[in-house]
Amino acid sequence: MNSLHLNIPKSVREILPDVAHEIYKDAYNFAWEYYCGDDEKSHKYAWKVVRRSITEIILDIKSH
Repeated sequence: MNSLHLNIPKSVREILPDVAHEIYKDAYNFAWEYYCGDDEKSHKYAWKVVRRSITEIILDIKSH
């Protein structure tokens, strides 16, 4: 799968807001290069980045 043309899986599109789609795609593309095209590792990394980003957003909202 070419990282520049990643089709975000339906399961991701359905549960994440649009801004998270971009975070997921950017993280996936980075991981795709880093892990030499390993799709499974790239998806796992992308989910980790999305979770971390959402957690940071929630904590920031709660602190204001």
